[in-house]
Amino acid sequence: MMSETRVDSSSIAWCDDTRPCCSEFFPHPSTAAGQLEDSTVTWRCRGSGQRENTILRTQPVSYRGTSNRTMLMVVMLSAWLMVLGCRSEREDPNQPQASQVDEPAVSSVPLRVVVAATHFDATAVNRHWLASSEQAVEFRVVRPQELVDASRLEADVVLYPARLLGELVARQWIVKLPAAMIREQESPRPPASSVEAAAAGDRFLPPPAEQHQTRYGGVNYAVSLGITIPVLISSQRGPWDESTEGIDIDSVLAALATDADSHSMEIVEERVDPEALVDRFLAVVGCCTRRSSKYGILFEMQTMRSRLREPEFVQAVAVLQRLARQPGQGWRSVVGSHTDAWQWVLDADRFVVALIAPALVADRSASAPQADVVPLRGHADFPTTWNTGGGMVASMAAECRQTAHATALLTWLGQTPTRNALAPLVEGVSPTAPLAGADSLAWRAQQQVARAAASNALPREPSLVGAHAFRQALAQELLSAIRGEKSAERALQDAHDAWQQIVDAWGPRLRDRYEESLGLTL
Repeated sequence: MMSETRVDSSSIAWCDDTRPCCSEFFPHPSTAAGQLEDSTVTWRCRGSGQRENTILRTQPVSYRGTSNRTMLMVVMLSAWLMVLGCRSEREDPNQPQASQVDEPAVSSVPLRVVVAATHFDATAVNRHWLASSEQAVEFRVVRPQELVDASRLEADVVLYPARLLGELVARQWIVKLPAAMIREQESPRPPASSVEAAAAGDRFLPPPAEQHQTRYGGVNYAVSLGITIPVLISSQRGPWDESTEGIDIDSVLAALATDADSHSMEIVEERVDPEALVDRFLAVVGCCTRRSSKYGILFEMQTMRSRLREPEFVQAVAVLQRLARQPGQGWRSVVGSHTDAWQWVLDADRFVVALIAPALVADRSASAPQADVVPLRGHADFPTTWNTGGGMVASMAAECRQTAHATALLTWLGQTPTRNALAPLVEGVSPTAPLAGADSLAWRAQQQVARAAASNALPREPSLVGAHAFRQALAQELLSAIRGEKSAERALQDAHDAWQQIVDAWGPRLRDRYEESLGLTL
């Protein structure tokens, strides 16, 4: 006959006056086998509530006159009844689930965050972060060029343009994302409860083009905060049918006026943005090429010789030269920053156009109802634009000293409210909701970006090691062609030669790096 129950623990939750709330019971093996007569039954019981407690429950029993099979049935039935009795009272849907990870304890050492950007409001970003965490963060803002020129990355987290991913991987300055974050980004599981479903609403699943820009060699290294895809903005509606799904670039050029004094073009050096010039060149190449992005557009993979002398690249330079001849400092639409070109279009009193990446515009508050977003049309089954790699991404640094806090920051950066809050404060961040109304020009442009980002075939070159050097060399030659100092063919030949020197300096291993940047390495 059973005697009074004795529990060797005092820090557990109780379902009533006699029973602890338990979810698991494990009888002692010798007892379950019926090998003892007057002995004890030892249970391992997991208590309910926020803490889990292991207790030992010892029950003197009498086995005389009881068969082994009967005894085993009694033991199993008792355990089953106790589990059922506790479960309904133990579960609380309003309590955090056991799978949720507690926030790390606040550290007195600030989290070191390096930001490679030309526009970053550290004070405002820090204020948003402290609204969700007490962990101090120390931001150090550098220009992308400074990050490339550095000899070491002393940081816990680094934010940088996506095109530098291959550079940082090759230098072993960043590490792959924690496995839990990768699972959430690539294959988010359905929420298990209403509480978890509510929390999932803050997670943003980037479109395919954004997911691709965080991977190198098939490994996910970063959290994406935005994407830069240049779209064509016009100061007024163009002379074409609004129902047209896409306008070819030649039709756009035909609608433009030409500056009568374009041959004496005087470009203000302070307004020249080499990165924006390369962005526009690549976007036009995307409209002109008939080559699949899967195996690379900028290089021949087998030889790693550039394709800059091919017809679509020559055509792209000619398009930029024509855009630069628009009346009223039309060169700003080609060599000016994205913000400068944006402002130039809004100030124009005639029909003008410019290729602009909305995520790189400093002030996106203008309504500009008279302005328009022109959908460009390329060749069928080929890309119609380009991911130019200026979108901001965030990675954990190889020298990270606070992994838990770094993971928390990366998780926070990947949430929808965070992106929308940071979009006006950080260049390269794409919002998921209008910043200045659904009818604003910036949001209409961003919708065009979202449609392009849904493609799995959007080019995002160059993103291999040396990407910054390749872009610098190309920008120098493109600028000489825009100024009229060189023909398109001569400028591209010189750019090809400069690229070949970079390729030769890296040697045969650069081909493997190129394949990795295209996602071809298993």
